[in-house]
Amino acid sequence: MAYYFKNALSNVARNANFRICEEGKESILALPDWGRPFDPEKNGRLVPNWVQQEDRLPLRDSLSISMRMMVVTRKVVDIIETFEPGVHEFLPLEIRDRAGHTFDVSYFIVNPQQAFCALMINGLRPRDVKWKFSNVYGPMPAMCRIKRFRMAPLSRPRIAGRHLWRSEVIEPGEIFLSNELGDAIRNGADVDWTLEPREELDREWVASEQVQPFLDRQAAFPANLRTNILSE
Repeated sequence: MAYYFKNALSNVARNANFRICEEGKESILALPDWGRPFDPEKNGRLVPNWVQQEDRLPLRDSLSISMRMMVVTRKVVDIIETFEPGVHEFLPLEIRDRAGHTFDVSYFIVNPQQAFCALMINGLRPRDVKWKFSNVYGPMPAMCRIKRFRMAPLSRPRIAGRHLWRSEVIEPGEIFLSNELGDAIRNGADVDWTLEPREELDREWVASEQVQPFLDRQAAFPANLRTNILSE
């Protein structure tokens, strides 16, 4: 089974707490074009370049700083690189202590360079699936939220050969890992992640079966403004 990266910020008893620098409040996490290299000029927002620890707890190989943000040391970066060399983007993040001094250990924000639809929702209860539609032209004309998110399985053929990715359209931005990569990180580094096993189905992912409301909304856009995020 693949893992859903459930980054819990409530684990304050074991995880250090951080304050994000002001210029990084609107970060890459809020952008609709996940899975692409970060471009601050295009996106008009900044990735935080430093955070400050607000307690004295020891730092680990992963830091819980913000939801859907994967912040790790070089040790975890190297493990990811053994599975998918040269695929993902790792953005340096300076970590400061309470006095404002920079720690010697290097940390990175992991920006997965794979984003695609793989969640299967056509078997869920209709009342658990909610579509939200955009009134402006853009890369995400519609998105889907799932009330019982843990119940949505993944398409095994769709994720075959992939190890780290973000979901698109259905719960966009959520991070998933292959069980091989997730186990390798947990066994080889000091991380306190909640990796939630996710059921896989031996069924192809078909857009018309899973995201027809997205396709309908996109069809109303001018041809030159339609997104190609379902092309993978």
